[in-house]
Amino acid sequence: MAAETAVIVLAAGKGTRTRLPIAKVLLPICGQTLLEYVLDTTAELAPAHSVVVLHHGMEEIQQKLGSRLEAQGCLVVDQGEPKGTGHAVQCALEALDQKLGAPFVGNILVLYGDAPLIPALRLRELVSALDEADLAASLLSCETLDPTGMGRILRDDDGVFLGIREAKDCDEDELLIDEVNTGFCAFRSAELRSYLPRLATDNSQGELYLTDVFGLLVQEQRPVDALLTPFAEEVIGINTLVHLAEARKIVQDDILYGLLEDGVYIEDPSSTII
Repeated sequence: MAAETAVIVLAAGKGTRTRLPIAKVLLPICGQTLLEYVLDTTAELAPAHSVVVLHHGMEEIQQKLGSRLEAQGCLVVDQGEPKGTGHAVQCALEALDQKLGAPFVGNILVLYGDAPLIPALRLRELVSALDEADLAASLLSCETLDPTGMGRILRDDDGVFLGIREAKDCDEDELLIDEVNTGFCAFRSAELRSYLPRLATDNSQGELYLTDVFGLLVQEQRPVDALLTPFAEEVIGINTLVHLAEARKIVQDDILYGLLEDGVYIEDPSSTII
């Protein structure tokens, strides 16, 4: 019998690079907010539990999406002052355990509130890999994404996964690596719980990086693998308004060409907004 899955959606970031006062996960694409797209995907996965980690703009987010979060059975957690992705996941697990009255046992899938285009199919592959390949953890990587600011996937000469180096901590040679970490990842709960407390802040950001869990797992010879997606558009994270415009075009094209396939005549898709 397959293990239960808990989905953790990280959405506590401030989003300062958009230069807008609105919480980043409330930015719109074709009639829905970024977070609503992620919630749609989460619902499609039908996990046993869903946890959404918020902080910046939390009141605004709950005011706009509170009924949706409640209807979907999401446990909403305030991270407090964000101290990195590792800290966010720690907060999510503590809140879930408290709700359940016991430690959650199963698979844990980590998503991002500002990455709206990831398909449920790809996420299922991440979780399935834990059992099919008997992994402690899996992550999604990409070689066709703009690597600027992205963590690099480190492999040995035989292509075996070694770890992830955050961009700000990479040396010149590591910055030349094309394969980057998209952030999407899955863990066996027991493995994640063993290594989260060992995360340290000795990095350029002074934060607890969830990505460091993978390096710790490899050091102790726990099986980890990166699954490569060739579709960069699936893993776009919205950090700037340029990214938002790029994602909106992808979603808009899907809407328009879907209608065309259904026999709806659209004279000029390039100038049509639906």
